[in-house]
Amino acid sequence: MPRLLNQIDSSLSLYKPYSRINLFNHQIRGITLDQHLYSVVKKAIEISVITNKAFDITCKPLINLWNHQSTRNLTPTDQQIKNILNTIGSEHLIIKKDSLLKDNPLVQIDCDGIAQGYSVDQIAQLFKQKKVQDFIVELGGEVYASGHPPGKGAWNIAIQSQPSESLTNDSTTIKLSDFAITTSGRMSKFKKIGSKYYSHILNPNTGKPLQSKIISVTVIAKDAMTADALDNAL
Repeated sequence: MPRLLNQIDSSLSLYKPYSRINLFNHQIRGITLDQHLYSVVKKAIEISVITNKAFDITCKPLINLWNHQSTRNLTPTDQQIKNILNTIGSEHLIIKKDSLLKDNPLVQIDCDGIAQGYSVDQIAQLFKQKKVQDFIVELGGEVYASGHPPGKGAWNIAIQSQPSESLTNDSTTIKLSDFAITTSGRMSKFKKIGSKYYSHILNPNTGKPLQSKIISVTVIAKDAMTADALDNAL
């Protein structure tokens, strides 16, 4: 399992200088895909289309802009955001045979919103290949539950709707078998710029932090990669 996770990390991690994703981000045209990056980008493009870009991995230039400006205690100007929005959208990515291409050299991708779910799916697949049927895989809050525990029909999964809320309440428990579940918190991560607090989640359509009264979103899907992406989009 450590070998598998290291392979995924070497493909999808923005913190490894020589990962496939970093190589793509620094290329003018594109790169040859490995299986991990291919699977994640293909699914990310599908999710971007069905959510009307509410989830889109090409948002990395926006993330860079907001991070850079926040270190100066400033928010980006509307013009800065407008300039970058021209490079945002899955339509700027082309999968051609075993290659991932970009139609603009400024296009960059960030798969952090889907990579953990993908890793969970890969670990689950590894267990199933070894004929293990009843198990739970969890990475960073992304969960896949297979089969059931002894003497029970399904796994009990506790959901935290607010950062301070106890998980002992029965209303926060879901029974799960052969499904994935993920939760994205809206209240736990904020960035303070000046006197205001901004969500860590950016809207790829507006280029600005998400504004929502929703405290958290929980998604149940057949695979963790889909659930992981959708909980960021909703």
